Amino acid sequence: MILVDTHILLFLGLTPERLSAKAKDTIEHAAPGELLISSVSAWEIAMLVSKKRIQLPLPPREWFGKVIKEYGIQDIVLDTASAARAMELPPIHNDPCDRWILATAMTFGLPLITADAMFAKYGVVPIIW
Repeated sequence: MILVDTHILLFLGLTPERLSAKAKDTIEHAAPGELLISSVSAWEIAMLVSKKRIQLPLPPREWFGKVIKEYGIQDIVLDTASAARAMELPPIHNDPCDRWILATAMTFGLPLITADAMFAKYGVVPIIW
């Protein structure tokens, strides 16, 4: 099981050429259901669209559903253990969504596919990039 960061899902659905070779290889060789995405990523993507920071070819809910289905990515729901853990993390990363994603990886013992170098500064989960 591997957790996919929000921007990695955006790369997959919009600009796959932005993926590193290692991330691309990991995604391509993942077994069905092995890739997971936090449900906070769906909210984060919808928020980015509403603030006009990104554009999608479909409404956010449809786009998100299409991309996770295409890549066989399973949704991992927001849970109270990860919520509490996210609040306990030092504010190395200013984005609360990213701290929640990291806390989810910690709670479930998952590596994280991300290009965000801030996650590695925590040193708490394996980073794939």
